[in-house]
Amino acid sequence: QNLQITNVVAFEFKILFITAVQAVSFIFFVSSIRYYRIASLLSATPPEEIEKHLGISATKYFAFLLDRGCAYYTLGSRGLLYSVLSLAWFVSDVFFIAIVVITTILLAKYRDFTRFQEV
Repeated sequence: QNLQITNVVAFEFKILFITAVQAVSFIFFVSSIRYYRIASLLSATPPEEIEKHLGISATKYFAFLLDRGCAYYTLGSRGLLYSVLSLAWFVSDVFFIAIVVITTILLAKYRDFTRFQEV
């Protein structure tokens, strides 16, 4: 099959862009694992020891670790999602922009700006 690539430089840029986004997403996932690992290792540590060595309460430190881990996980999963959406860039620039804008609006509406509701 012939891919009918008319602009090799643009094609290479798109491939490198998608690869870079996936690499950064992987780094974010590894960073989230790091914070979750630290939290799990310190979960058996007495709170007084954590406060003595770190100068903050164990509750605040665990909240920090979990918040940072969740933030990196979110960035990694969003980066992976957008790298897959970037495949639409090979079809059309307008289609790529439209699908990214629609996905961003849907994520913002249903994932980022929702209120906690009791089950």
